[in-house]
Amino acid sequence: PLLASLAAPSPKPRLDGCKTHRPKPNRESYNPRTRGGMGWYLCYFLHRHLEFRVAEFQALADLAGVGAELQWRQPFGGVTHSPFWYVWLPSEEKAREVMSRSILTRALIEVWGEGATNDELNAAINATPADKKLPFCAEGTTFKVVIEDFGKTEKGTKEDNWGPIVARMEALAPSITFLGKARMKEAEHIFWSIESANADDLRGIPNDIPRRHYFGRVVAQGDRKAISKYDLRNRRYLGPTSMDVEMGLIMNNMIHARPGGIVWDPFCGTGSILVGAAHFGAHTMGSDIDIRVIKHGKTDKKTGEPVDVWTNFEDYGLPPPVGLLRFDLHKNPLRRGGRTEGMLQGVVGDPPYGVRAGGRKSGGGERPPHGSGA
Repeated sequence: PLLASLAAPSPKPRLDGCKTHRPKPNRESYNPRTRGGMGWYLCYFLHRHLEFRVAEFQALADLAGVGAELQWRQPFGGVTHSPFWYVWLPSEEKAREVMSRSILTRALIEVWGEGATNDELNAAINATPADKKLPFCAEGTTFKVVIEDFGKTEKGTKEDNWGPIVARMEALAPSITFLGKARMKEAEHIFWSIESANADDLRGIPNDIPRRHYFGRVVAQGDRKAISKYDLRNRRYLGPTSMDVEMGLIMNNMIHARPGGIVWDPFCGTGSILVGAAHFGAHTMGSDIDIRVIKHGKTDKKTGEPVDVWTNFEDYGLPPPVGLLRFDLHKNPLRRGGRTEGMLQGVVGDPPYGVRAGGRKSGGGERPPHGSGA
C-alpha cells in the first residue's frame, strides 16, 4: 500500500548508539537504569508489519509534539526484528498520548529489571532504586501482575488456574514485595512479567531473538479495539480491494489523521481507508474513477437494502465524507491553480495495481499541455 506523507516529512528516527552491523550482546549497555532514568521505556511491539512498527511510533510521537526528542535503542542482542526495543520519551503523559492510538505497539513499560535468568532478573530489580518502586508497591495501593510472554503461552489447569502467575510471583520473591492488594479488575498499577521463548520452542516467528526476562510497570498500552469494531467480515459494503482494517488504521496514523482537517483518498473505492481516518476524528473526502462504486453501490444480500460508501459510515456512527468525487487521478481537476494547497491534512490511498481489480483510465491518446481531457 502507498503511504502518502504529509507535505512536511517527519524527522528521521534517532537510533542513538546503533551501528550498521549487528552489535555484540552487552548486558550492561542494555540496563535501563543507565539510560537516562524515567524517560527510557521498553517498547514492546507486536510481531506484525515489522517495517512499520518504528515508523508508526515515530509518526505518533510527531503528532504528540515530541518526535524530535525521540531516541531509540536496539533490542538486546541487536536483533532488529525483536519486539523488545527501548525508546526515550520526555514524560509519561506523552507516552500515554502516543500509545492512545498505537496499533503496532503492545505497551510501554518502565522496566524494573531484566536478565537472561531469574537470578539476573532479581539482581536487576534489587539494584533499581527503592524510591522508584515503593510508590507502586506501598500499602493502600492495588496491583495486578500479568504474564505477557513472547513466543509462548503458559496456561493454568482446571484444578490450578493461577499456577503460572503464582510461579512467576514466587520467582520474583527475592526482589520485590507488594504491600498493597491484588486486584484482577481496575487495579491502580499493572505489572507485566515477560519472557521470550527458547529458540527451539518458537514456531512461525524468527528463532534468533535472545531469551530474556523482563519485569516492569505498564505505563501505557496500545489500542487495537478499532480493528474488531470495523472488522470487514461485518461490513455491509465491500469490494474486492477493500483495505484491511489494521493496515488502514496504521496508514492513517502515519499521516496524522486527526480532528480539524480533511483526509483525501484518491482511490477510495468502498471507503475502507476513509473509515479509519474518520475513526481518528478527521473529515474525509474520497475520489474514484468508477462511478458505480462511489454512487450506485449494491444491494445487501441479507436485507435487500441498497448499500454504498455512505452506508458504511452510517453503520459505524461516523461523520460521512464531505464529498465523494468521480474523476481519473491522471486528469485530476484539483491540481490546477493550487486548489488543494492548505486544504488537506493528508493524502492516503491504496493505488490500483490491476491484480484483484483491473486498472482503468479515462480518455485516450496524448494529454494536452493544459491538462484537460483529450
